[in-house]
Order: sequence, then C-alpha cells, then structure tokens
Amino acid sequence: MIAAVVISMRRPALFVYGTLRAGAAAHGLMAGAQFIAWTRIPSRLGLRSAGSCPTAWSPGRHVLVGECYRVSPLTLRRLDRFEQAPRL
Repeated sequence: MIAAVVISMRRPALFVYGTLRAGAAAHGLMAGAQFIAWTRIPSRLGLRSAGSCPTAWSPGRHVLVGECYRVSPLTLRRLDRFEQAPRL
C-alpha cells in the first residue's frame, strides 16, 4: 500500500509499507526511486483487507512502519497501476 505526500510535483515523496518495502516481493517496482528514510505514521491505524492488499484505516490499533522515497511521475503511475488506484 502506498500513501503519497506531494513535496514537489516533479519528484513527490512516497511512504510505502508492505510489499513495496526494500527486500519485499514488489520492491522491484520502486526501481529508480531515491530512498529518503525509514519512518512510521505515528497515529493509530487499523489494517483491513481491500481485496488483494491491506489498507490502512482510522481509527485502529497499529502504527505503520515503512520507508519514504522520492519518486518520479513515471514511477508513481507504475505504482498506481500496481495498486489499482483509484479503483480501490
């Protein structure tokens, strides 16, 4: 699952957790992305199934731990297709 925070329209920052994290099954889709930092979303979230992938919901009991990357618009479109956005 991904959550984008736009810092620059040309190279937005992207928070990823799950299969897009380094060493995970779909991390190859992050090719060309620039690692920024390991981070977490401090608010409490719930994780629910949205078909084939987990989705973060509020309120819940979990703190999401993930990674931040700077990505190109091309990479963001590729990830949107993978995540089936905005069809979820």
